[in-house]
Amino acid sequence: MRVIDPQQARLTLGLISISSSVQLLGLPPLFMLLSGFLLLGAWLHWLWFWPVPKGLRLLGLLGFAVLIYSQFGNFFGLEPMVALFVGSLLLKLLEVRARRDVYLLVALSLFGLATPLLFNPELWWFLIILTIALLHVSLLALLHGQRSSQAALRGALGILWRALPLAALLFFIVPRLPPLWAVPMANHQSKTGLSDNLSLGSMDSLSRDGSLAFSARFADAAALPLPAERYWRSLMLVDYDGEQWLAPDVQHLRGDSPGKDAEPDWRYQVLLSPSAQRWIPSLGTAVAWPNKLEYLADGTLRARRPIHARQLFALESNSDIVSQSFGRAWRNRLTALPPDLHPETRAYAREMRQRYPGDEALIALLRSFTKGNFSYTLQPAPLLGDKVDSFMFETQQGFCEHYAVAFAVMARELGYPTRLATGYLGGETSQVDPSTLMIYQYDAHAWVEVWLEQRGWVRFDPTAWINPARVASPPELRPEWRGADLPMFEELAWMLRGQQWLAHWRHATEWANLRWMQFMADFDGVGQAAFLKRWLGGVDVPRMLLLLAFVVVPSWLWYGRDWWWPKPSQPARRYRLMLQTHGLPAYTTPVQSARALVARYPEHAEAIDVAVGALQAYWYGANKPSDAEVNAALKTLLGFSKLQKKAPAQ
Repeated sequence: MRVIDPQQARLTLGLISISSSVQLLGLPPLFMLLSGFLLLGAWLHWLWFWPVPKGLRLLGLLGFAVLIYSQFGNFFGLEPMVALFVGSLLLKLLEVRARRDVYLLVALSLFGLATPLLFNPELWWFLIILTIALLHVSLLALLHGQRSSQAALRGALGILWRALPLAALLFFIVPRLPPLWAVPMANHQSKTGLSDNLSLGSMDSLSRDGSLAFSARFADAAALPLPAERYWRSLMLVDYDGEQWLAPDVQHLRGDSPGKDAEPDWRYQVLLSPSAQRWIPSLGTAVAWPNKLEYLADGTLRARRPIHARQLFALESNSDIVSQSFGRAWRNRLTALPPDLHPETRAYAREMRQRYPGDEALIALLRSFTKGNFSYTLQPAPLLGDKVDSFMFETQQGFCEHYAVAFAVMARELGYPTRLATGYLGGETSQVDPSTLMIYQYDAHAWVEVWLEQRGWVRFDPTAWINPARVASPPELRPEWRGADLPMFEELAWMLRGQQWLAHWRHATEWANLRWMQFMADFDGVGQAAFLKRWLGGVDVPRMLLLLAFVVVPSWLWYGRDWWWPKPSQPARRYRLMLQTHGLPAYTTPVQSARALVARYPEHAEAIDVAVGALQAYWYGANKPSDAEVNAALKTLLGFSKLQKKAPAQ
């Protein structure tokens, strides 16, 4: 295949390879493997003229169809459509027949670059996609005859310079209407930190996950909760079968917040990462929330739809845990334990009841974790047999969920209504914006809430007894991270956290990314209306027409002035001026103008040939001269008009 020269072919193949790889990063690895085979065939076909087997394109299409159906179960989700688009683009690489097919390929690749932002809306992805898009525009300019790669890149930057301000203006003023149709997101793309069940060991992977779960921005640094108050409640687990703690059906939990009329202790905005779940982390008990959330009677918040994209929620909370009463049926569920399980642990709880009266038995159970050989570690020994008994009387090693489950079992054995709370504990204060807390997946935590007749629901956190640093210390000072079996890159990151300059750099980049995502998540139809009202005083037809007439249209005319008001120094305009000066028709080519001028000025034939040769190479040659050389040639040809004026009359 020799549609374009080898250099342009390499650039085209390389750019499409990068673009398709970026689009496939959010999909299962099998798509990347199949795409690699198709790209290899395209490179061989374009550069080494390898004949494409007749059945390869059909096999590639069937391969993508089988992968899509096996991975997603249908062809109508967002991710299946992205995979189908990339597959079609790569198959088109194997059937290029003309130069226009190359233009189509580059244009389709440029169009597909928008899809990664649907999965990764971070600032860094936007900058990466913008850079790759700039390279696409440069390649199109090069394919259309631009003199060099540097000139093509400068031209693309010029186009971007003209387009970005207008695009930004339209982004702010064009109404953001809801889509007429929507493409469902696949669940596997969303990364969840917590689920609606918990068993011993289920939080092991989260304890090593350094990705951001959510951020919380308060009014100012003084409004931040104290470290001991940063319990982000996500969901309550009630039912226990001996292996798992399960969340109850939310149909039985809907209700109004008892403290909705109370003055909140904290006002903050939560920017939540995709989780494919509906649980919304909040401090204490929520007293105000947006309409797209619903309040549950256990004091937690729940989104009406799964969180598949980053969303921003404005919340208000009280520090107290809601103490809504419950009936006998709920009391039975909150005190139930499977029979014949955890006999040693339950016997130990009864022994504490005999030794300590009333609620003091609960404190005695917590204090028992500080005695003996109990230790807090991210790498506990495996539990054999009855897991709770094995933890309490054999290994005595574990992290938050081990201690929470054991304490919850003992509290229920004493007859206390008990539920297991899961969420996050802590939050790292941004060094760039002290009013922002960044909560990571490794901050996932489990604790216990016990109903006391005189006080209502009370938080008991056994981890705070066995490992106080988990509550009060920043992550880099937590002893459990020392020697933990972390992935290589995360272990390196933890080792480098002691470097102050690196910590500042990390916080600065995370803060910029958070502000970007917060702005994008908040700028929906309501946010846009509030923005326009703040800057225009209102949103109506007369104001929008005035904005178009005095801002949008003049801005577009200014940035596009080179198109409708070209500068006289441009080669094409100066060439037409030269033809007009010498009385030649406007459609005269450089070769024709050379013949006419040599006939008039035979003594300057050599200079005319050199000047016209530069013009001919500029418009039609492969090795194009610079703009300075072209302008010098045009100046030489224009100079002959002065000789004609000085010639004596016949």
